[in-house]
Amino acid sequence: MLWLNDKLLSEKQVKIILLELKRFIRESEETHSDMTCIICGKEEVKFCTYCSIYRASRIIEKVAGIEMAEMFEEDFDAKIWQRVYR
Repeated sequence: MLWLNDKLLSEKQVKIILLELKRFIRESEETHSDMTCIICGKEEVKFCTYCSIYRASRIIEKVAGIEMAEMFEEDFDAKIWQRVYR
């Protein structure tokens, strides 16, 4: 994840975050979904952008702390769901 490159995180923290994100993506890909794309109506949707950003933010918070998670949320403009999940 390119976003992690300029953050002051240890190699261990970066590895843990990347492993957790890969696990999340793998689980999402393996989960069957009956939802289709709201644009084309043809593609099967595995996970939504908002849920993915939320999940990534929680992983970053767990490994690197709330401040790093808040930076991630700000950089990915996650204001829409911040009020819902916090």
